[in-house]
Amino acid sequence: FASAGDALHGAVLLAALVAVALYRPRALPLVFAAGIATVLIYLGIIPPATIGADALDVGLDAQPLASSDALTFSIGIALGLIFFAASFWAAHRFAAAASRRAACWAAWGVIPPLVVLTALWLTFGDIDRDLGYALPALLLLLAFAAGGEWIARAEQPPLVGGPAVSFALGGAGVAGLLMLHMAFGSGWTTVLLGIGAILPALATRWRSYPVLGWISVGAAVAVLGRVAFDPTIVGAAFLSRTPVFNWLLPGYGVPALAFGFAAWQLARTTNGRPRLAMEAASALFALLTIAMLVRHAMH
Repeated sequence: FASAGDALHGAVLLAALVAVALYRPRALPLVFAAGIATVLIYLGIIPPATIGADALDVGLDAQPLASSDALTFSIGIALGLIFFAASFWAAHRFAAAASRRAACWAAWGVIPPLVVLTALWLTFGDIDRDLGYALPALLLLLAFAAGGEWIARAEQPPLVGGPAVSFALGGAGVAGLLMLHMAFGSGWTTVLLGIGAILPALATRWRSYPVLGWISVGAAVAVLGRVAFDPTIVGAAFLSRTPVFNWLLPGYGVPALAFGFAAWQLARTTNGRPRLAMEAASALFALLTIAMLVRHAMH
């Protein structure tokens, strides 16, 4: 695209591949090709300094696959909408008769929009806090969740929560993760991620989709990753010297309580391995809360 000087031709080709796959069931591999190409192109526009790596200049002869300009921005939005609309329509169409085909479509309905949004945020937005990108992430969350429910109603029997629904709701979970990182600072992101583990667990009161418990587990893993990256929650320079009432208390304590509640809820609905994982996460964060507060008070 960068060498051609005009990304419009490539964008039209990608859209055509999706259209052919949509109307010719045996051409399903074309949506894989279009999706992979879109993902690689938009990963390629991320400035390496943003993520501390030079591994994203994946074009030939060390040239980027696309340039980070206004045209690339607009094309990314258009491609994201095309993948979302076409893929969810196809997943709904095949949900009853061909669940694997529906799952493939649902996967490509969430992956390119999420990658494009992330790439545009890292390239054009404010990596610390950018409400202008948080709003589209919130809209993606709602769209994926609604799309997952739409697909589930087309299943036979309905509302089973098969693989296609799992991809759609998993995409909603990732969109929520992005939205929190875009909209809030370090401390609030960690706390709200912990609280976010409650929502899919509560949803099991109305829907028994297997993926809901695993989305709670995913939220716990995300919080664990954040505290592993920054054990002080907000950075050592911004952590209050007060022994107890500082960011360590909500940063570790609130997720511990949220994970415990999620485990309690899952035990009364879907049960299974997600409940065990949430119990373990709750116990771990309860211990970490005490340990980090004691360590902070001693130092």
